[in-house]
Amino acid sequence: MTRRRQLIQATVILLATWFLGNSSALAVPVPRSSPSAPPPGATTGTLCIPRERDALLAVKASFTDRGNYLSSWRGEDDCCQWAGVECSNRTGHVIALQINGYTATDNPFARGAIGGNISSSLLILRHLRYLDLSWNDFGGKPIPEFIGGLKSLTDLVLTSSNQLVGPIPTLPPSLAYLDLSGNNLSGVLPSDIGAPALAILMLFNNSFSGTIPCSLFELQQLEFLDLSDNKLNGTLPNCRGAPRTSNLTMLNLNTNNLSGEFPSFLQRCKELKFLDLAYNNFSGSIPTWIRSKLPDLALLRLRSNMFSGGIPDELTRMKGLQYLDIASNNISGKIPISVGNLIAMAHTPDEQGALYKIVTFGLMSLYRWTNAYDDSLSVVTKGQQLEYTTGIAYMVNIDLSCNRLTGQIPEEIGSLAALKSLNLSWNHFSGIIPQTIGELQAVESFDLSHNELSGEIPTGLADLTSLAHLNLSYNNLTGAIPSGNQLRALDDQASIYIGNPGLCGPPVSRNCSEDLSSTIPHGRDFPKFMAQQQCVNVLL
Repeated sequence: MTRRRQLIQATVILLATWFLGNSSALAVPVPRSSPSAPPPGATTGTLCIPRERDALLAVKASFTDRGNYLSSWRGEDDCCQWAGVECSNRTGHVIALQINGYTATDNPFARGAIGGNISSSLLILRHLRYLDLSWNDFGGKPIPEFIGGLKSLTDLVLTSSNQLVGPIPTLPPSLAYLDLSGNNLSGVLPSDIGAPALAILMLFNNSFSGTIPCSLFELQQLEFLDLSDNKLNGTLPNCRGAPRTSNLTMLNLNTNNLSGEFPSFLQRCKELKFLDLAYNNFSGSIPTWIRSKLPDLALLRLRSNMFSGGIPDELTRMKGLQYLDIASNNISGKIPISVGNLIAMAHTPDEQGALYKIVTFGLMSLYRWTNAYDDSLSVVTKGQQLEYTTGIAYMVNIDLSCNRLTGQIPEEIGSLAALKSLNLSWNHFSGIIPQTIGELQAVESFDLSHNELSGEIPTGLADLTSLAHLNLSYNNLTGAIPSGNQLRALDDQASIYIGNPGLCGPPVSRNCSEDLSSTIPHGRDFPKFMAQQQCVNVLL
């Protein structure tokens, strides 16, 4: 397994406060959990080269080591035995340095174990392929220009809490993995990034501005690109020099000021599995080519844009789609009855092994998406505010809230047996709640509030044993509220049914023996300006 694959597949507890303060969904390759596990081609049995040992001591001298992490870096000792240092088992050359603040302390939430300056003595390490200085504190300093002189470097990780400033300097031409996320880098993205072999580029949570240059989409080997949570603007380029077919697997552009229609260049990205354009100013319709051109798409997140038109039938026929979020747009029309053809949402993990899983750490809404197979990808999402405390869960989600959808909720939606979260709130749905809702045995969060639904609440809702959150408020529902242990166990029960004066029985105060004929349901009797504000608040 390559070091880059180890980086992507590793599990790490992420700092909750940093991510939970960010409403975006992030794709985050994370560092290896331990610096002591040598990569292929490395060993602890080879004596290091004296000149390189002296260079490492000069690097140490430029650091402030608050956690005493570099205490093993001493005098005439074998530097191949030092913490965070890995050498080639053939030549003894230093090939990897992992001096990150995450592994430098026993506290996984500590930052800034290493500070000071990044020394140009690194240039003496001519065979260095991997450099990880993440989760440290080099605050207020730019990325050193000499980084471009590390000619053998393939992996550079300077992510999280370093607070590096300024633009991206010239990069080593051999670089394939670059993570500069979570800093204060600014300026425009370079028109020529200078690393033609880049496969993974993570620049999220910085202050980059201007437009996205064609050069990024012309990188032949690019698989993962995350530019989310910046200040990028303008339309996405349709680059003539881009490869006819792209290797792009993940594209995350959320939380910027990007505009224009749904990016047409994505038609070349047949390998795309994760697409997040949320929190921008994109407009126009969701294209009908999305199914044929993006056949492997698993996550589609378009929330908080200005998309309009209907939900294309092709979107609801995507066999691999398991996370669909188009909330807070201007989408209108009906939900296609073909929604039952979302195969990945219709089969439980036992029936279908290709679902993406979430490895959880007991932190609310902090998820790691990972495929069941050898290739994996991390995605952190604020999502539906569900709390998974341990173990592995499968994130299967539909969020169509805060749009202008009409008509009835199709009964075919009940066939999506793997669905964990369904949010259809703040629309104009009418008619009855289909009885098939009771077949969503995996659902944990279910929100139909602020619609124009009528009739009785299906008794099957009481049989949803996984249900943890339910909201049916502000509709025109009538009749007795179903009884059942699961419904009674839900928090704040009265608010679940508020705004439905035709309902009776516990937990509401109205007795079902009373004459309800004089009751006038008011459903969406909610001031428009308050409704708009509520939709905004729901998404924050």
